[in-house]
Amino acid sequence: MVNNMTYKTKFIIDGITYFENSINGKVSYTKIENNHEVPVSHQELSYFQNNFSSYLSFFIADYYLSKNNNIDLLEKRLIRPILSKVEEIIPTSYRTDFYKNLKTLKVVFEEESNKSKAHFKAKETKTKGHVVALYDSHNTLLVNKTYFQKTILKSDNKSAVTIFKSTIFHELQHMSSTKYDFSRKAMGFGFYSIYDNGKFEYIGLTEGYTQLITSIFYPNEIMETNYSIPSLLMYQLMQIVGKNILDSAYYDEHSLTGVINKLCEYIPDYSLAKYLLDTIEEVYYSCFNDKKNNYLHEVQSIMKHYLKAKIDKSLAEGMNEDKIITKVEKFRKSLITEEKLRYLNINPKKYLNIANTLEDFTKYMSYVENSNSLKR
Repeated sequence: MVNNMTYKTKFIIDGITYFENSINGKVSYTKIENNHEVPVSHQELSYFQNNFSSYLSFFIADYYLSKNNNIDLLEKRLIRPILSKVEEIIPTSYRTDFYKNLKTLKVVFEEESNKSKAHFKAKETKTKGHVVALYDSHNTLLVNKTYFQKTILKSDNKSAVTIFKSTIFHELQHMSSTKYDFSRKAMGFGFYSIYDNGKFEYIGLTEGYTQLITSIFYPNEIMETNYSIPSLLMYQLMQIVGKNILDSAYYDEHSLTGVINKLCEYIPDYSLAKYLLDTIEEVYYSCFNDKKNNYLHEVQSIMKHYLKAKIDKSLAEGMNEDKIITKVEKFRKSLITEEKLRYLNINPKKYLNIANTLEDFTKYMSYVENSNSLKR
C-alpha cells in the first residue's frame, strides 16, 4: 500500500488563519471561520493569486507584516502587493538577501518636522516637495507619515498612490540589494561604512539602476528628475553588457568588476571602462546642481564606441542582421538628446555639446546600415 503524500501549511493573514492543503499533488485552501475550517471562496483565492506571484511570496509577505504590528489593514494592502513585485523582479538565484533582510526589516511611519534628526524636513516640502520614503542603513523602511495621511489616506489621487507605490518599490529594491559585512554594508554596486555619514561607492550607478528596475513596473516614474538621466544611461549600459551582468553586480557581487570585465571583452582597455563608470557617477551628481558640464556628452560618446565594438563582435560571430538593427534602434531611442531633456523638464543648456549627441549617433547608424555585412 502506498502512503498518501500530504502536507498542510498554515498562514495567518490579517488575523485570519489559512491552510494550504495538498494530497498527492492536489492543492486546496481552507480557513478558520467561527472556529470551523471551511473552504476559501473563489473570490478570496483570486485575490491572493492576483497579488502574489507564488505562495512563497504570500508567506514571506505575511511574515514581514506580522513583524510590523503598527501597520493597519489599508497600509498592509498597499505594501503587500509591492513586496510581491519586488520579489518577482529579482532573479531567483539572487533572492537570498531579500528574504534574509525581510525577516528583520522594520517599517517606521515618521512625521515631517524640522528637528535636526528628522528624515523628512517640513521646511523643504515647499521648495522640493515631499520625500515619500527612505531606506536607511539599519534595515529600516522610513515612510513619510505626513505625506501618507494627507495624500494617500484622504485622497483618491491615483497619481499620488502610484508615486507612493513606486517609491516604496524603489526603496525595497535597495533592501533587496543589501548585504552586511561586519562594519560595512553593501548596497547595489558598492560597499560603504554604516558609520561614515553615508559615504557611498557608485551611488549614481546604484540609484540609476534601481530606478531603471522600478520603471519596469512603474514606467512613468523614470521621469523623476534626479534619477531620469542616470536611469537612461544605465539602460544604455545594459544594452552593451546585458541585464544578467548588471543583476549579478547589483544583487550579488556588490562591485563593478564583472561589468568592467564585460566591457573589456569589447574594448580591452580597463582605464576606459573605469572612466565610463566614473563619468556616469559624475553625471548623477551634476543632476543636483546647475553647473554646466560635458559629462553627459562624454558618457554617450564612449557608449557609442562600446556599442560599435559590440556590433563588430556580433557580426564576426554571425549574429542575425535584424537582431543587430533592433539592438541599435533600442540604443538610439535611449539617447539623451536636447529634445528628450526638454520632455523631462530639464534645461538642456546645462549639458555642453549635447546637441551633437544625436548627430554623432546618426553617423554611426549609417556605418551600421552600410556595413558590408548588413547590406541587403
